[in-house]
Amino acid sequence: MKMKSYYQYKGTVGLDHHTFHYLAWKARRYPFLLENIKRIELKNPLNITEKDMVNKAAMEKEVALFEEALIKYVPENYRAPVKEHCLFGKMYEELENKYFFSESAIKRASQTYIWGVAQELGEDYKN
Repeated sequence: MKMKSYYQYKGTVGLDHHTFHYLAWKARRYPFLLENIKRIELKNPLNITEKDMVNKAAMEKEVALFEEALIKYVPENYRAPVKEHCLFGKMYEELENKYFFSESAIKRASQTYIWGVAQELGEDYKN
């Protein structure tokens, strides 16, 4: 089956180079955030500190932001490969074979997702 090759954005979709890569790095923290939220939830209630609760709230907010950006800015059929690439670090070649999308199509959707994360974070990341 021949896959379509979609036009890929040149550069970093309106974000400066450093901002784009910083946000991509932040997105890769997603599994770490989930793991820490679970670790705090599994703690004995007597051992939970105020700092744990503040950290958990901040991590939950960040996780919700990543998930909301995925739903808002990525077409439904691209969500799974974009989530695996941007949030869990899977390589494009693996995703091409698993989802039957071309590498350029997944890249474009991933770039749009990172731009969406910037939009969800607010004015600090808009150019």
